[in-house]
Amino acid sequence: MITINKDNNKRILLYQELRTTAGKELELIQADDFGDEKSLKQLNYLLAERRRLINRIDEINTSYTNLSMQEREIIENIIEIDTSSKAAIEAKKKIVSKQLRKLKEGRRTTKAYQPETIQFEGFFIDSKK
Repeated sequence: MITINKDNNKRILLYQELRTTAGKELELIQADDFGDEKSLKQLNYLLAERRRLINRIDEINTSYTNLSMQEREIIENIIEIDTSSKAAIEAKKKIVSKQLRKLKEGRRTTKAYQPETIQFEGFFIDSKK
């Protein structure tokens, strides 16, 4: 009985850490446009930390499968945060797609007004002897 309570408390703490990490991810996703390497490294670090916490929770869950109400509430909160993160990432993805499309159209327009140069003289080097 004591080990179950210890495992339960550990799981609650790990779930709370996981919720905190998910919140940090959401803040980073909403605040940054990921134009530099630093923000991508920070996001990768948060994702790795999240994976580490999930693995630790899985290790504890092998011996105990029932969730308390507090754990369920924390998990539901994590799911809400993840849903918001996913929506924010999709919005950023759409913005980047629009920017890429504009760049491609601009490149096409530039090429239309600047025809390729024609080479009038040619030099050929014969390598066979």
